[in-house]
Formats: sequence, C-alpha cells, structure tokens
Amino acid sequence: MKTKRNGLVALLAVLAACGEPPATPPAHPAAGPTAAPSAPMEAAPAAAPSMFDLQLKSLHSYVAAFNAHDAKAIAALYAEDAVFAERGELVSVGSTSIDTNYRGHFEAFPDATTTITRSWHKGDTVLFEYVEGGTNTGAHGAQKPTGKKVGYIGASVLQFTPNGRVKRDTTYYDELTMEVQAGWAPGPLAKLDVRPVIAVPAAKSDWEVHQMSANDVGQTKLVALRKSLYSSVATRSEKDFLAALGDDVVLAAYDEPKDATGKREAAALFNGWLKSFAEQAVTIDEAWTVDGHVVLLGTFAGKHVGAWGPLKATNKPFKTHFLDITRVSKDDKVERVWTYANNFELLKYLGYR
Repeated sequence: MKTKRNGLVALLAVLAACGEPPATPPAHPAAGPTAAPSAPMEAAPAAAPSMFDLQLKSLHSYVAAFNAHDAKAIAALYAEDAVFAERGELVSVGSTSIDTNYRGHFEAFPDATTTITRSWHKGDTVLFEYVEGGTNTGAHGAQKPTGKKVGYIGASVLQFTPNGRVKRDTTYYDELTMEVQAGWAPGPLAKLDVRPVIAVPAAKSDWEVHQMSANDVGQTKLVALRKSLYSSVATRSEKDFLAALGDDVVLAAYDEPKDATGKREAAALFNGWLKSFAEQAVTIDEAWTVDGHVVLLGTFAGKHVGAWGPLKATNKPFKTHFLDITRVSKDDKVERVWTYANNFELLKYLGYR
C-alpha cells in the first residue's frame, strides 16, 4: 500500500537528491502544560433481550432441535424443575424426564419433523400452533411399528422464567387422531372418524406472530362474545349460537374429523354435540386477548347420552381440557375458531382407556 508523505519530508528528499545539506528546521516553541489524555469512552452496555425476543429464540431453537432429533437440546430449553403436561394431566417433571420422553418419540418416529405455524405472545406466556408428523417405523413401548404415517395439528402454552427457559409446557393435541393414523387405536376406537394425515410443511423462520399490545388489555367485549358461544351450548340454543357467528365462519376443532365452514355446517356440528352429550358445561380458567384474537383455556364437562360414531351411549359423566383461539371480525362476529383438545381424555371417562 502506498502512503502519502507530508511537504517537509518531500522537500528533504529533493534536497538530498541535489547534494545540498538539509537546512536545520526551526526549533518548536516551548510547549505549555500538557493536557491529561481523556479517558476512553466506555461502550454502553448492550440492552438485555426482551421476553418476546427470548421466546422467539426458544421457539426457533425448539424446532431446530426437534428436527435434528436432539432430545438433549430440547430439554436444555426447559428449567430443571419444569412441568410438562398434556391435555391438562401431569406427564413429566424436570428436564431429564422431558429428554426421556422426546427420545422415546424419536425412536418410534425416526423421521419425525415439526414446524410452527402461528404464535401468540402475552408477557411471560406464549401460545404456539404446530404441525407434527412422521412414520412409525420404530417401537413405541409395547406397540410394534406399523409403518404408517401420522400428521396432525396441535398447540402448546409455554410459561417462561425471566432468563428465557420454559417453566411449564401445557400441550393440547388429539392423541386419538395420531393413534388412529398410526394404526395403534384398539377395537372400536380404530373405527372413529378422525382427520386425515397432514403433511408437515418445511420449517420457516417467519411464521405468523401476534403480540399483546396496550389495546388488548381489558377487551372484555371480545371475551364476552366468545364466552357467549359456550353459554349457548349450555342452554342448548342453536339460535344464540349462530347469532354470534359471521356468515363465512370457520370452526376448526382438531379433535373433530373436519372443519365446519359456514353457518349451516356450524349448526350441524352444534346439533351433533347436543345428541351425543347432555348437561354440558364450560369452565374458563384463563382468558385474554392478543391482536384481535381471544385465547381461552378451560374445561368442558357433560354426560355421554348418545352415540358418538361407533361408540354407544355410556351415560357416564366426563370432563376434558381444551384450548381455543377465536378471531373476531370488525363487526364483532366470530369469523374463525381454532380448538385443540384430546379425545383420549374423554375416552378415559367413558371407560375406553
């Protein structure tokens, strides 16, 4: 690299070339007191990542670890005393148990993959929807491999510690759907109608994200609108049920065989519930709004009084857990509901599990 020379250096070089002795440069004037060098400026400390950033990082890490079948890396995302629950029932306590559970899943489905499709964030809580699937080519406990594919939609509610580790994971998916798809469901349960296998989309880093804002606090109107659907089930009022729905409503309950689209199909779904179940009651444990969506966690109770597919009435009471998310239109009508629940929880009460 070439460097520039200042004017004095250049002049001395020319005089030397001509054989003339260089002139003595004038002495510098006496210097005054030397100022103390200023202290170097310290860099401002980096801002701590927000809870939202920690949650996104955890979700991305989870998908990467799951698709790499790294159960240890998944467990490391949880606090050492974390609680992992399915369908409202305790499954695992501690990151070591979570590691073991995922290892068993990867053994049963060696090609298992997952992707996140949507997430809703509220303070230290995040709810995310996922698609998961694989091929049963490995043993699952006493269950021999069937070679069949599974693919289903579920959702999880995570609560985080201040440092971004998961302290509680409550997961909702229809285990019946997965077992019927895999060929594991015994006896008459194998004949129940469930959703077809869903292909797992490629994992993306830019899934649909919703954050709670100041506008979401105290939106009692939206929560009340959503609760009105449950009230109409308890009162067995089809009129009230349909009055809360938009004309193009979609009810996507993933423990049902298919979506109900439009009011006609919504009415058929409603009346099917009334024929199979009596004394229906809904209890809401948690409710909040996020970006125009209503999130509800609760329990659904009743009595099995009518045929449910090939299963005859048992007249037994039941209680199951559910999670649902509702999108409300600008004219205050329900336009979309996503519901996640586990029919195996119901079947336990009916004596089939």
